Amino acid sequence: MRRVPFRDRVSTLEQLERSIASIPANIAEGSGENSDPQFVRYIGHALASVAESKSHLAFLRGVGILPATSIVRWHSELREFTWMLYALRRRFQRPAPSRRPKSRVFREPVPPTLSRLPSPVSSLKGNQPSAKPVLSFPMPLVTVTRVLRFNAAHRVHNPALSDEENARLFGKCNNPNWHGHNYRLEVAVKGSIDERTGYVIDLGYLRDIVDREVIEKTDHRNFNIDVEYTHGIIPTTENIVVAMWRVIAPAVAPAQLVRLRLWETDQNYAEYEGD
Repeated sequence: MRRVPFRDRVSTLEQLERSIASIPANIAEGSGENSDPQFVRYIGHALASVAESKSHLAFLRGVGILPATSIVRWHSELREFTWMLYALRRRFQRPAPSRRPKSRVFREPVPPTLSRLPSPVSSLKGNQPSAKPVLSFPMPLVTVTRVLRFNAAHRVHNPALSDEENARLFGKCNNPNWHGHNYRLEVAVKGSIDERTGYVIDLGYLRDIVDREVIEKTDHRNFNIDVEYTHGIIPTTENIVVAMWRVIAPAVAPAQLVRLRLWETDQNYAEYEGD
């Protein structure tokens, strides 16, 4: 993000506010004119204000002053205004079959969400909007990760092979007296941001699920003989992380589990994405 003096930030945000406020002002002023050509001219002024607002947003996005969610919201609203104004201009550019009354009344010429959007200046100061906008748009997809730790023992051993072959393949990991690791499990879930909470998923809730389904059944136990979900497999890190996926993925539904990463040591981990 480029460093921009605070005064310049506020100045740009205030210019954005003025250009947005001029959109309904131009429509209201044009509605008081007595001719369609004059009204169409003011619609053109309103479209120019929309274009100016978009240019201010492009600058604010480039320097990282406003959060991405605010930029997406404002762009969505300005797009709605653009469609509305073009439709309104096409309507009044058509020749009317008879002279219309001089006075013209427009109800809600601007979508009601304009006055309910958060002020760009208040967004900079950290204030929250007081009302939820009526217009909806797709919320961003975000991946969130919870890290959990546990200790467990195992022996990397294939009973279909001879002891000599196991020792040759797996070395110290084939120790018949077992050996242990301080494991670290990273659980990543992907989804859209909930408008009400701001969460993809409550990470405390995700922690509780993984604790119940995996950690409590694994911590200070032996993968070869104590852990039900690893029965019948060679307990390598690769096989363990796949077995954990099969337990965790249905438990977190309807959230989407997108990645498990199991660290056996500080240097070694296995990662599985459900493939």
